[in-house]
Amino acid sequence: MSAQQDTLGYRTSKFVLRHKAGVIAAAVAMVALLAGLTAILHEARVARQQAQRAERRFNDVRKLANSLIFELHDSIKDLHGATPARKLLVSRALEYLNSLSAEAKSDASLQRELAGAYERIADVQGQPRQANLGDPTGAVDSYKRALTIRESLASANNADLEVRRELVPNYAKLSDLLWSSGNPSSAMEYSAKAFSLAEALYKADPHSQADRFLLASYRMDHGYKQAVVSGNRAEGLENLSQGSAMLEQLASEDPHNLKVRRLLALSFSREAEILAEDANTRPQTLELYKKSIAAKQALVAADPTNAEFQRLVAYDRFTLAGLLSAMGGRSAALS
Repeated sequence: MSAQQDTLGYRTSKFVLRHKAGVIAAAVAMVALLAGLTAILHEARVARQQAQRAERRFNDVRKLANSLIFELHDSIKDLHGATPARKLLVSRALEYLNSLSAEAKSDASLQRELAGAYERIADVQGQPRQANLGDPTGAVDSYKRALTIRESLASANNADLEVRRELVPNYAKLSDLLWSSGNPSSAMEYSAKAFSLAEALYKADPHSQADRFLLASYRMDHGYKQAVVSGNRAEGLENLSQGSAMLEQLASEDPHNLKVRRLLALSFSREAEILAEDANTRPQTLELYKKSIAAKQALVAADPTNAEFQRLVAYDRFTLAGLLSAMGGRSAALS
C-alpha cells in the first residue's frame, strides 16, 4: 500500500483530525464574529439612515420656523392692530433661536443662518430706520448676538469674505440704534467699524461691484454721522461727498438698480441737511434738496406702489418748505 502524497489538503485534514475540538471552537468563534460584524454593519446602516432622517426633519423644522418667523411677520406687519401678534412672533422666534444656538457650535452654515435671523429680529424689535416694535434694548441684544457669531466666524476663517460683508451692515444698524437711543459715542464706534471693514474689503478687490457699493454706502453713512453726531463737519462732508461720488458712478453703470439710486438720493438730502446749518450755503442746500426730490420722484415712477419711496419724497418736500420759509419764501414754502 503506497503512502499518500504530502499535499496541503492532506496536512490540513490530518491537523483537523488531531485537533478536532480546537478547530470546531475556532470555527464557532469565526461564525460568531462574522455574525456580530454583520449585525454591527446593519446597525450602523440603520443609525446612518436614522441620522439622515433626523437631519431632514431638522432642516424641515428650520425651514418652517423661518417661514413662520419672517414670512408670516412680513405679511402682517402693516395690518392695523397687528402689534400684539408681531410681539408674540418675535418672542417665540427668540426662544427658537436661543435653543438652536446651542446646536450650532460646530456648523458654520447654521451659525450664519442664526446671525441673519438675530439681525432680522433686531430690525423688527427696534431698528430706527424702519417701523419697529419700540424695543431698543431687545434690539441691541439681538444685534450683538448676531455680531458675536459673525465676528467668531470671521476670526476662524480669514478667507470667508461673505461673513465680513454681513458684518458691515450689522455694525451700521447697531450704530443707528445706539445713536437714536442717546449713546452717540458707541454709535460712532460701530459706525467706524462698518466704514473700516467696508474699506478693507474694497481695497482687497477694487473691481468688485458688491464691495464698491458697500464702501460707497457706509462711507456716506459714516460721513453723515461724523458731521451730525460728532460735530466733525468738514471730515464728515468729505466722506459723504466721496461716498456720493461712488454711488453716482455705480448708478451710471447700472441705472436700473433702485437700491443704488435710493442711497444716492439719500446722500443728496443728507448733505443738504448738513449744509442747511450754515446760512452761507443755503443756495447750495436748496439745489441739493431739489436734486434729491427729483431723484426720489424717479424712484416713485419706477416703483409706484413703494410706500417708502413716496415717504422719502414727502419728507424732502416738507423739509424744503421749512427751509424756504426760513429764507422768507412763504409762497414757495406753502406750495
